[in-house]
Amino acid sequence: MLAYTFRRLIWMMWVLTIVSILSFLLVHLAPGDVARVIGGIKASEETIQKIREQLELDKPIPLQFIYFLKKLFTGELQSLYARRSVFEIILYKLPVTASVALGGLVVALLIGFPLGLIAAVKQGSWVDRIGVMTATLGVSIPTFWLGMNLILLFAVQLKWLPSGGFVRITEDFGGWIRSIIMPSFSLGFVQAALLARMTRSCLLEVLKEDYITTARAKGLRESFVLLRHALRNAMITIVTVVGLIFGLLLGGAVVTEQVFTLPGVGRMVVEAVSRRDYPTVQGVIIFIAFAYAAVNLIVDLLYAFLDPRIRYD
Repeated sequence: MLAYTFRRLIWMMWVLTIVSILSFLLVHLAPGDVARVIGGIKASEETIQKIREQLELDKPIPLQFIYFLKKLFTGELQSLYARRSVFEIILYKLPVTASVALGGLVVALLIGFPLGLIAAVKQGSWVDRIGVMTATLGVSIPTFWLGMNLILLFAVQLKWLPSGGFVRITEDFGGWIRSIIMPSFSLGFVQAALLARMTRSCLLEVLKEDYITTARAKGLRESFVLLRHALRNAMITIVTVVGLIFGLLLGGAVVTEQVFTLPGVGRMVVEAVSRRDYPTVQGVIIFIAFAYAAVNLIVDLLYAFLDPRIRYD
């Protein structure tokens, strides 16, 4: 297990290196001149040239990449506008995105998993048909549309919840819960539909296996067969889907944070792109890549605990 974990960590380093190269190239190949954007319309050529020198944009591309890596590994990568470390800004805004993403994951698990489980057990019944229809509807609903309708209902009409903004958990726990309910639901409902469909599909496949038929023939209770044999063997695929969903939630937070005016990492990258704040965009891309890779590593390590037959030599 330790050897496998070490190999995966090395693999993560390679992935992050490739992502760093791609983010650097994509940002620098984008049209426009960041020096002119910072200088403004009325800036003289001399001023623009000084800005280029300050940002080291006058250097050759390979040399710029070396400077970029140096700043990246030393933590000196700074936002062009905030004049602060990009990773310092990310760490400050991360609780917002993490709260919404984890809340969305809880919503997806509470709705999607039981719905898929019941639909599989009651295959062909009206419960199954309602579950399939609900899952199909959930996948079809855009996150921003659901978010706006939640705001209209619970914030504007009923006035139960705030329409936007974020309260940190250290300031007011109740306010924190209220501020993430609607964003988490709008973000997690679509993923709940995906989880429900995958859970139903996986369980139906497992329930057709010979060992399930044998367990039933022995007279074991249906609940015991379902929980001890069927669900346990379907969990590997379900855990994989949950890991994928968490990654999608991090990416989907960009739209949700815009709808609910949340000061998170997603909104931060949108503002950075509009301002051509290259270091911030690069830092966020690398951070998201790291988060995806870390989630995949955790999911892979969970396989060995869920299925004793799996061993990493």
